[in-house]
Amino acid sequence: TSPRAVVRASFPRDFLFGVGSSALQIEGSATEGGRGPSVWDAIVEHDNGHMIKDSDKYFTMIEHYKRYKEDVAALKQLGINSYRFSISWSRILPGGTLVAGVNQEGVDFYNSLINELVANGITPFVTILHFDYPLPFLHTGGFLNSTMVYVRNISNHFKDYSEFLFKTYGDRVKHWTTINEPEITAVFNYMHGNDNFNPEPCQITKECKEAYRVLHNFILCHATAVKLYRENFQATQGGEIGIVISVENYIPYSLSPEDVAAAERMMDFLTGWSVQFTYTKPKNLVLLHFFDFSYAYVTQFCLLLLFNKHRVLDPVILGDYPDSIKEQVKDRLPFFTEEEKTLVQGSTDFVGINYYRSFFARHQPNKSAIVGFDNFDSLAVREGDFFLELHSNHCCIHYKRKIQYDHFTKLILLIPTVLQYSTQKENNWETSTKTYVYPEGLYNVLIFLKNKYQNPKIYITENGIASGVIKNPLKDKHRKDYIAAHINSTKHAIDAGVRVQGYFVWSAFDTFEFHHGFSDKWGLIYIDFDDNLNRVEKQSARWYRWFLTGKN
Repeated sequence: TSPRAVVRASFPRDFLFGVGSSALQIEGSATEGGRGPSVWDAIVEHDNGHMIKDSDKYFTMIEHYKRYKEDVAALKQLGINSYRFSISWSRILPGGTLVAGVNQEGVDFYNSLINELVANGITPFVTILHFDYPLPFLHTGGFLNSTMVYVRNISNHFKDYSEFLFKTYGDRVKHWTTINEPEITAVFNYMHGNDNFNPEPCQITKECKEAYRVLHNFILCHATAVKLYRENFQATQGGEIGIVISVENYIPYSLSPEDVAAAERMMDFLTGWSVQFTYTKPKNLVLLHFFDFSYAYVTQFCLLLLFNKHRVLDPVILGDYPDSIKEQVKDRLPFFTEEEKTLVQGSTDFVGINYYRSFFARHQPNKSAIVGFDNFDSLAVREGDFFLELHSNHCCIHYKRKIQYDHFTKLILLIPTVLQYSTQKENNWETSTKTYVYPEGLYNVLIFLKNKYQNPKIYITENGIASGVIKNPLKDKHRKDYIAAHINSTKHAIDAGVRVQGYFVWSAFDTFEFHHGFSDKWGLIYIDFDDNLNRVEKQSARWYRWFLTGKN
């Protein structure tokens, strides 16, 4: 159903095509330039190389702080018209608060970066909080602190920090996002206790309150910053402000009622999407080839797709949590006062979505068996148990299970394609780590947002795929194909009336990917750690430039 040959001219002239990064993942110079300690600084030091790969590179990263002019020049060569990046709270306010003081060196750095981008025709797209925040807040509860027990709560500190950024950079920054993926931080840090020095009691009882409180406070922080921007800056600066959420597509592991319900719960609780059913009954088996992808459809298979995002979008657009969440979590879910409902409702000019992949969802009644990013209360886990070997011009599908459906045994595969990469082989991508690539899942999510939330303005703020340790890291044809297919799905959604305004590849450069360090390489631009951190374009970068400019 996707267009077969989308080109840059197929999109509006003012459509934003860009790449992304975050301060924590590329800047380095963590102890230089007046920057204060952050929560992630302490996590890496505390880990001492046990769980976090490449922790020895953490405090230098790719030295973007020192080499930003070189990096902006590389971005210009890509032909992009926008760059999504975040500002380090710890670099602007080393102690976290205005009272503790402003770091002028940090302020000057971002002024210089923004000016360099603008001078090169690249529109800044700025995230205020991308996972990391000043370490002093950890000692006062961080985003768990929703009371006035302390001198000021985190919401007010976030408001102060946001206001400083609006005042300082808003004359040149016209696109702001408040918080990147608040739901991921809430579940990963405060439900599972990962990257959290004080794992909460829910690690034992599985009856979490903390994750919901953190997400609740994130939403209030977001809405408070948006209200401030709209009342004091938007009219004069002419910008817009939104929030970024992660989206994934979940398919029932089997057609049992338990797994179908598990997929629904997974969408509600993990990614926060409220459930919508779309049945697709493919015709006879057909193989379509586009950019060397093989699109496979299974005869007489009725696929159930479930997707929706309620935990964040329902409050910021509709003003409250959905009833399904309230009924399941009960008194562990914080409630909004009437005043807060007024504050949060409609508190976004656009929705930023980070879409990468799809999963199967399987019913899991035992909370103690739910790990990783999965929400205990969903009583569901993500699964994947088939793999596809992708070669240059053909694919061989290997099945590891079958499902009973309508009294016939049917082979199940993700429609239209599954792509996976390996850290072991370059051409034969066979590994126990699977990435399910489903370009039409992006289309489906975009269509749902249009229908559910009165067709909001949308930016695809992250979309990409990693490479493992392969023989030649510059040959990343799989990334080129991945990007091409998802740009096609984006155009298909626009043609269907979705108000998509921009698309950002994750990521611009190979970045520090938290526990994976630099082992998972996401960038269009390779960083050579064996040769003075030289920046080298990959095959995907050259393709992106060709798509955007027609030049190799």
